[in-house]
Formats: sequence, C-alpha cells, structure tokens
Amino acid sequence: MEFDQIVDRYAELFSQAISRRLPNTNNVVLPLSGGRDSRHILLELSAQGCPPTRTVTVHGQPSIDDEDTRLASWVAEAVNIPHDRVSYPASHFAATMKDITLTELCSSSHAWLIPLAAYLASKQVSCTYDGLAGDILSSGLRTTEEKLRLARTGKMIELAKRLLDENNREPFIQSCFQDSFNKRATRDLAIAKVSEELKRHLGFADPISSFFFWNLTRRGIALLPFGIHRSVATVYCPFLDHDLFDFLVNVDPSYTSGKRLHDAVIHRYYPEYRNIPFEYHAAKKPSEHVQSRFYRRSAVEAIWYLLKNQKYQSCIVKKGRFLAMLCRDAMRKKSPKIWYLHPLIHGLEIERAIMR
Repeated sequence: MEFDQIVDRYAELFSQAISRRLPNTNNVVLPLSGGRDSRHILLELSAQGCPPTRTVTVHGQPSIDDEDTRLASWVAEAVNIPHDRVSYPASHFAATMKDITLTELCSSSHAWLIPLAAYLASKQVSCTYDGLAGDILSSGLRTTEEKLRLARTGKMIELAKRLLDENNREPFIQSCFQDSFNKRATRDLAIAKVSEELKRHLGFADPISSFFFWNLTRRGIALLPFGIHRSVATVYCPFLDHDLFDFLVNVDPSYTSGKRLHDAVIHRYYPEYRNIPFEYHAAKKPSEHVQSRFYRRSAVEAIWYLLKNQKYQSCIVKKGRFLAMLCRDAMRKKSPKIWYLHPLIHGLEIERAIMR
C-alpha cells in the first residue's frame, strides 16, 4: 500500500477500535499527555460523540519539564473538556515501593505515575483509556536503520549486544549486584537469550518493534494499565484491537519512522486541531534546588529502609555499596536523579518476598 492508503486504513481501523470500546458510564477520565496516542484516543472519542468526562495529566518528577501538562491542557481546551493536573509524588521512595507492590514484584519503574493511580481511585473512576503500544506500533519508537540492517542480515548476536548496551547498565550491574548473582546471570547469557528471542520476530515488517512489543510492552509497560490502575473497573487499550494491531505490525517501518504516519493520521482526520503542536520547546524544567531536595529526601528514606532491614544478607544486591551511594547523594548539595534506586530496591523486595 502507498503511504496515503496506509494513513486512511489506519484511521479507519482506529475509529473501528474505538467504536468497539465506547464507554458505558458517565464517569470516564482519560489520562492525557502531550503526545500522539492519548490525543488520538481523545479526538476519536469526541468525534464519535462520547468524550471523556475529564482529562488528567501527571507532571513528571524532576528533572521532567512541564511540556506534557502544557500541551495536554491546550488539547483539552480545544475539545472543551475539563483538564486536571496531578503533581509528581511527594516521596520518590514511597512511590517506588508502591509501584513494586501494585505490580506484584514485576515492576518496570512506573513510580512517577503513582499519583495518577491515587487520583483515579479518589474520583472513583469506572472507565479509562490507555495508549498502550501506540508508540511502538505506529511511531517506530525503538527502531533505527542500523538495527533493521543487523536484523535483516541475520546478525542477531551483534543486534542483541546493541540492544543491551543502549542503557549502559553493565558497569552498574557489576558494581552493585553480588558476584554470585552476576556469575549466574552473565552478560553472555543475556546476549544468548536476547538473540534467540530476536529470531522469533524476523518474519515481521519491523522485527525491532515486534521484539519490543512482545517483551518490553507486554511484560513491562502493560503493568501500568493492568496493574497500577487496578482500581478502575474497565481500562480500554484500543491500539491492541486485533484488526488494528494486525495491520500496524505489518506496516513497512519506513512509513512509521519519525512518527510521520501517526502525525499524518491525526492531521488529516482531525484538521481543526492541526495547530496544536506535539512538542513545546519552551517548556520549563524545575530548578536544581527543587530536584536536589526531591532526591535527597528519597536517599534519606532509602537509607532508613536499609537500616531497618539489616537482619538479612542479600544474595542479589551489595547492600553496603547501595548504602554508600545513598549516603553520597543524601549529602550532596546538588543531588542528581537517583536512577539506581528502583532496580536495587526491586531486587531486595523480591528477596524479602521469598523469605517471608
């Protein structure tokens, strides 16, 4: 199919996906970001005469700027729907613990969205929508020409290494996890497992997107609508509609790169909102003082957590190393984002659950 045909077919199937999932209640709240997926859901619900009761946006924790809240408020105003803003969690540590609990130890770090779950529960929301998989399926979020080249030439080992290196976590793993654990969960084992999994996706138009959908999206990102939002009786994920999914997963990645496919659909079928941008480059970031105070508090709370759980020796995490890192960041005048908090707390909580 030509690009214009794909745009029209995408719009037709998405409209059908929404029509199959129209709300049967008046208490519908739609989490709205400044991006494409939730915006597409909102505009199509409105086009079908079933707009949500309200929209809500979470202002991400430091050092996230206010881009999403600005863009979402403009979209909601244009559609004439009330828009609420929820601030990031007061305690990053407490939100991390809540995240791990709500996802039943399968967490992939959704801590900044914990206030959204509390908001939906407080409003007794009975129905909501989530843009799960929209970015992977129609925007080629994780796909690059280099990755496609490696996949198409059968260089699975090299591709697996490239994917594992993207987050540059190997030094962290070696320094913060126990040697006995690292000897069992080696990098070579990870490469072998990932390369073997990649082979299963070579038959798809975009094997990279297929790989990430069936692994990261299914196992990690899906924990948001189906774990953290457990207080909501019905959570619809229209991008998972079978007809729409089967179509998008077979679109040539050259059409989805740069998000141009999704942009074209939204601009062509909802032209009255075309003037609302998808990016806001004048967004403001929180001050260094706000960021430092937020993460220093998290470090202090995590220190107390470790001190209260001194009685057992971890087989996974080097607790002494973890404590030293926390003390360092708790005493810094300019404390950085404590990115290591989640994976280490996660490992310790898994052990605590096993020992109970």
